Amino acid sequence: MHYQFDQFSFDAHNARLSGAEGEIALRPITVQVLRHLLENPQRLIGHEELLDNVWGRQAVSVGVVSQSIRELRQALGDSARNST
Repeated sequence: MHYQFDQFSFDAHNARLSGAEGEIALRPITVQVLRHLLENPQRLIGHEELLDNVWGRQAVSVGVVSQSIRELRQALGDSARNST
């Protein structure tokens, strides 16, 4: 599956995110978070759902979700204060 949003392109099959300046490196787990968010565009996705669907309820803290969201925001040039 291939997703286009703003100036970004995400190739879910090859787990590659690209922007205006080329490929954007993300950790594999953050790619999975992005994939889950893109597969559910009309819904608000909470921490619990991400933990269930991305981490599979491994012994991780809720902080890992926040870390991946921060990484995504940085890669996409977004911020929590001015979220797009």
